[in-house]
Amino acid sequence: MKEIRTIVIDPGHGGENLGTIANPAFEEKEITFLTAQTIYEELSKYEELEVYMTRTEDVDLSLKERAKFAEKVDADMVFSIHYNASESHRSFGSELWVPLDAPGNATGYRFGEIFLSKMQDMGLHLRGIKTRESEETPGSNYYGIIRECYKRDIPAVILEHCYVDAGDDVNYVDSEEDIIAFGKADARAILEFVGLEPHAKEYESFSYPLEEVVPVTIKDATPPDYCSIEVTEADYENGLLSLQVNAFDMDSTLLYYDYSVDGGESYSELFAWPESNVLTGEYADSFLLTLSIEHRTIPEVSVRAYNGFDFTTESNIIGDFDSVFLDPVEVLKEQQLAESLAAEKESVTESYETVVLTVDKPVEEEQSGHAFLYLSLALVGILFVSFLFLFLLGKGQKRKGRKEK
Repeated sequence: MKEIRTIVIDPGHGGENLGTIANPAFEEKEITFLTAQTIYEELSKYEELEVYMTRTEDVDLSLKERAKFAEKVDADMVFSIHYNASESHRSFGSELWVPLDAPGNATGYRFGEIFLSKMQDMGLHLRGIKTRESEETPGSNYYGIIRECYKRDIPAVILEHCYVDAGDDVNYVDSEEDIIAFGKADARAILEFVGLEPHAKEYESFSYPLEEVVPVTIKDATPPDYCSIEVTEADYENGLLSLQVNAFDMDSTLLYYDYSVDGGESYSELFAWPESNVLTGEYADSFLLTLSIEHRTIPEVSVRAYNGFDFTTESNIIGDFDSVFLDPVEVLKEQQLAESLAAEKESVTESYETVVLTVDKPVEEEQSGHAFLYLSLALVGILFVSFLFLFLLGKGQKRKGRKEK
């Protein structure tokens, strides 16, 4: 490999070209610049290297102008600094883009293996070392900085450190200290790549011939070959469903999976495929997935497998379950609510009976008072009639006595 001693660091975007603005804390042009400055400062400590930046201010530069600058300083390699974002805001991880053609392809791959190892050490998921061909001009590189540098026989690579808009990746770009950490990791990767890091490990990629294209960098345009699921346990009382997920891809590493519980109408966030490692091509071809199922539902479950180029294969759908799934917490809430409603109903009933008793009692007393009054009047009437009868009877006897006299 040609000795690399003149290095150009290219902070992506600048000026009115903001890059992605999906991160509320930073515009991409800001974090690429801070990362590039850090790399420059770290590499400038070494007399063996000549280090340049395509821009040292917040200005617009075309991709052609960047490549011309690299040509002017007789650059041995260009490292273009970028951060990622996706339309779905679901992807995460680090990746490196390299030229389609030799020797830039293998040169880029050699650096990419070191770079991704540094990202992996930081805890980031790896998406791979890849090429992208222009759809408008087949055989030509899609990315402008790589294409323009290739025209000038300068190998160029694009470092996509992480996604600024999704998952755990956001935590890696929420402060200037985090961004500086990326720059220092990049600098260490470059030092290892050019042989100035005394503790550098040996990488398999250095065995690839420069005159050949590394097969795994070429786009795999096919989805994963197989993906299926089977139920290992349905815990209806605790709302848990355990699945055995099986999948493989003959041409690419599996990177992610997601799942649906509504027959494919919607999907979960993306999850890293277990044991996925694009540097070795390894991944788990089978793993256990346990899902929490929504309370009192019967799911229709499926899983999708994603490969290194974001092509997917969906599994079979399972929806034949014997019962609804229950959430113990929600069951307890329902029981507490039922008990509360029962207690409230009992309280209302008691209050109603008390009110009824309170209202009825005066009515009964009033009715008793009326009966007593009527009875008293009847007695008075009887006494009056009796008195009148006796009075008339006595008066008649007096008259009879007078006549007899």
